[in-house]
Amino acid sequence: MKKRFLSLFFPDWHIDRIRRSTKTKEPVILYLQNGSQAYVKHCSLDAKNAQIKEGISVSLAKAFLPEAKLFPFQATQDFKALFKLARWMIRFSPLVGLEEETVSAYKNQSLETLDPLHNGIILDITGTERVHKSETALACKILLALQKAQINTRIGIASSIGSAWALARFNHSAKAFSIAAKDYKDLRQALLPLPLAALRLS
Repeated sequence: MKKRFLSLFFPDWHIDRIRRSTKTKEPVILYLQNGSQAYVKHCSLDAKNAQIKEGISVSLAKAFLPEAKLFPFQATQDFKALFKLARWMIRFSPLVGLEEETVSAYKNQSLETLDPLHNGIILDITGTERVHKSETALACKILLALQKAQINTRIGIASSIGSAWALARFNHSAKAFSIAAKDYKDLRQALLPLPLAALRLS
């Protein structure tokens, strides 16, 4: 049986967690303190649309967008919430894991510098079609559950972890999920339009 993997990517994970926990509807700015200077680490889409950029000072951001809500960036709390979500995902597959880079960053206490591309979960879905009927049906079930939880999600499904990871993050089609068929030719066609960053060469 060919292995199949489902990669979940949460492009707004840090913001989504704050919105869920605080119920705020206003633009959100997450900041880090560097000595006496506080700067924007992450911000919500509505803040970005108001010209708020990551890396600028919080005082400047508030001058641009006075109504924005400020919260400290809590990378460890975000990791714990991601771990909790991964455990919850066991209802869809018995084999669930976080990315190696994410776990290493937690162990090394370097979560604050972790690339947001690693805000995701991997599921080994080999053989689960017998339970979920099809990969498309499984993807839709997961998307619906996460939408109800107000978690912005992208899904990639392929025959390798790396391919599923790339499809979830770099396939910018209108659909929230991308499925590559099990044959090599279809996988190659699915990956061909993706940028070099999808190869994770660094």
